[in-house]
Amino acid sequence: MFTLSWLGDKYVDNLSYLWVIPLLLFVGALATFGYTYSTTGDMIYRDLSLSGGVSLTVLDTTADADTVQASLSESYPNNDINVRTLTELGDQIGLVVEADITSQEQDQIQSFTATVSDATGTAAEDISVDSVGASLGQQFFQQTMKALWVAFLFMGACVFYYFGDTTKRKIGTAVVSLIAGLMATLSTNPLVLIAAGILTVGLLVVYAWYSIPSIAVILAAFSDIVITVAVLSLLQIKIGTASIAALLMLIGYSVDTDILLSTRVVKEREDEYRDRVTDAFTTGITMTLTTLSAVTVTYLVAQSQTLSQIMLVLVIGLLVDIINTWLQNAPLLDIHLHWDKR
Repeated sequence: MFTLSWLGDKYVDNLSYLWVIPLLLFVGALATFGYTYSTTGDMIYRDLSLSGGVSLTVLDTTADADTVQASLSESYPNNDINVRTLTELGDQIGLVVEADITSQEQDQIQSFTATVSDATGTAAEDISVDSVGASLGQQFFQQTMKALWVAFLFMGACVFYYFGDTTKRKIGTAVVSLIAGLMATLSTNPLVLIAAGILTVGLLVVYAWYSIPSIAVILAAFSDIVITVAVLSLLQIKIGTASIAALLMLIGYSVDTDILLSTRVVKEREDEYRDRVTDAFTTGITMTLTTLSAVTVTYLVAQSQTLSQIMLVLVIGLLVDIINTWLQNAPLLDIHLHWDKR
């Protein structure tokens, strides 16, 4: 009979071979970034909040999004234009038109607004126009990348504080993480950022040398982010500030299951190794599936585009986390324990 316990037993039986799957996914993610960069000039698809552009809100209950999209694409063949429906309680209340026209091109923005007015039959003065400059969008993108960087720094320090071996090293890595985080956050000087990067690499070396469970948790969380973003790029889903917020949330979800696994397998030694892994697997899968169910339902019923974007990233990320936690982290811990016994 198919149960989580039965699945856990089969999982433990094949644990030493399963690491190949997340490795192939990670290599595939890097290949996806390379292909996207070669075709678009950027490794990901960024929306106007991170790249710059104009967003027009048209309150019209009758205009068809596909028809408007076709009309605007014909008029502006060299621009990236996206038209989506704005809904409330399942009913259309308007359209949102996005285009990669920056705020420095005021004449073109006015012309584009007039074209949207003609395509939708709405007076130009009744159309709400929001624009983000290209330089401002690039600045937003850099800040979000720094936010992910600092999040990993502090997450790594917390994990090492729990799994590290001596108090001196724990305090030292926490101080270095704080210094690197402040350097990355407060400075835009390339030399300072390079120094922060060197400190980050040094921290990873310390984690890998003195605490395999710590580096395994960090690697799993990093793989979650990389593969999730690659899936979004593969699906040509644009990433915005809401997606970055979801990725930050995903780090927390990933660490949650990884800490559960590492604590049960490494810290607790009362039961046999097989029983510890099986117990952690059944508990962790239950936790993740529960969260995944709630997030999926929210994605399906959400009326807000921002909320839908966050939930979509979490749905993909949680599915990826199942693979990286139980097929990547667990085999690493298995190897670590066998070497530890030797």
